[in-house]
Amino acid sequence: MQQCGYFQWADEVSASEERNRKDIIYLRQECIRLHKKIAYVQSQREYDIALWQHERSVLRSKFFSARAELKDIKRRIQPLYGTDNMPPVDESYIADEDDDGATVIEAM
Repeated sequence: MQQCGYFQWADEVSASEERNRKDIIYLRQECIRLHKKIAYVQSQREYDIALWQHERSVLRSKFFSARAELKDIKRRIQPLYGTDNMPPVDESYIADEDDDGATVIEAM
């Protein structure tokens, strides 16, 4: 509303300029209304930015937690790649019907 200060001295018009006075009053009211609207829009923008930053922080936290969990799983699985934990293949297992060399293992 600082820019509307112009209208403080402009209101001091003679009675013969009633129309100009009404125009000035209208312009002052419009100026005040627009400044209020600008303040509202700015506050909404600040709120939206704060909300976005909060959501971003929550999502980043979830992302880093999931990434840490995956790294931990990978760290625990990594030693298994170097060992022979698979049971030996028994030739008595039934071969795949498609004859593609795959062995069908039936669990009991």
